[in-house]
This record gives sequence, C-alpha cells and structure tokens, in this order.
Amino acid sequence: RTSFAGYVAVCDNEREVRRMGRRDIVIVLRGTATCPEWAENLRTGLVPVSDDDDGDDATAAQNVPKVAKGFLSLYKTAGDHVPSLSDAIVEEVRRLIEVYKGEELSITVVGHSLGASLALLAADELSACLAADAASNSTAADDHQPPPVSVVSFGGPKTGNRAFADRLQHERGVNVLRVVNAGDVVTRVPGLVTPTTMAEGYVHAGGAELTLDSRDSPCLRPDAGPACCHDLEAYLHLLDG
Repeated sequence: RTSFAGYVAVCDNEREVRRMGRRDIVIVLRGTATCPEWAENLRTGLVPVSDDDDGDDATAAQNVPKVAKGFLSLYKTAGDHVPSLSDAIVEEVRRLIEVYKGEELSITVVGHSLGASLALLAADELSACLAADAASNSTAADDHQPPPVSVVSFGGPKTGNRAFADRLQHERGVNVLRVVNAGDVVTRVPGLVTPTTMAEGYVHAGGAELTLDSRDSPCLRPDAGPACCHDLEAYLHLLDG
C-alpha cells in the first residue's frame, strides 16, 4: 500500500548521447495523487528550506530561502518502510554518477503540478550535494565538475520566496524551464487553489517560460475549465503541437 512519487531513468540511446554530448539522468515526479498529499498542498506557510537557513533579524530573515511548508514536508518526510523522497533521489543519483564515472553527465528533473515544486526542491538539493562531492573528490591534477542540473516543470505552482528562487538560479546554477498553459490557475498561486492561498512572498523560480494555450488546439474545448487546463495530457498535447 504505497504510492510511488516518480522514477529515475538514464538515457541509454548512444545516438542521443552523442547528439547531446553527454548522458542525461532524468528524475520524473508526478502530481498530487493521495489524500495526505492534498492536505499538504494546503499548508502554504513559508518555512526555511533547511535548519541552516535562518536570520538573526528582520532584514536577514528576508534573505532566507523559504518554501511552502507542505511541499517541504512531502519532500523530506520518510515513510514507515521507505526513505524520504530527498534521500531516495540523492542516493540514486550518486549511485548512477559512480556507475557512469568518467562520462559527461547531466541531470534533468521533470515534474507536473506538485511534482514541479518537488522538482525544484530536488534540484536545489542535488546541485548543492553534487558540488560538495565534486569539491571533495577534486585534486590539483583533476578538477571534478558536478553535472549540470536543470528543471522542466509543467503547471507548477509558486514554490518559495525570492531568496529561494535567486539561490536556485544564481548560486546553484540550476536552469529552469516552466511550461505554462495560459488557462491554468495553479501556475498563478502559492499553493493549490484554496480560500487561504493569499500568502505573501511567493515568486516563481527564475528561468525561461514556455506559454501554451488550450484555445490554440482544435482538439481541445475553447471553454475548457481549470481542471482541463491543468491536466498533464493537455500539456503534452499542446507541447507536441
């Protein structure tokens, strides 16, 4: 009785590896599927990403990277018989980097809706962990560089504050592509849609935005409601077109 949150895949098509100039490790995270996840989506209060992120005064507190409490809980909390999503992702990526040691690698984290926010948290953590691993393994004769980390999000809500977005883009060097359906209200709120999602301080993570529109497709209803505009199948249809 479990609900898998996603999977990790590795590009094994050598033609594609040659085209990209590297082998890509992909982490894919689904959207909300269980009742506890819906409950966590509603916990939109901003909290520091880690215990090390704190501020001694009001000015410093504004510069602390913060994210939605519910998203962070889903990412960091372990189950009775399974590790947290955080531990599972970092452990598997480190294992794969060792398996493909000596190759040029990259990491792409993909997510839809809730998964888009979890993807940002995973990218933030992975970029820091892999940079630390590379620094500890480097020598004067061999300067190890960590694999670049990118995020592709579909219909993602705002995940954290400006300090989190700035750290992700400027300090961590994570590239973010946000795929947004013009009629998708989830992309415009700090959490999922509730009467209490008026929390201040939320911004989208930096990067590029690819805007789609259900009205551009003859296969989709022009008066599609919010649920249809947020549907992943609609996103993939519009992207394919």
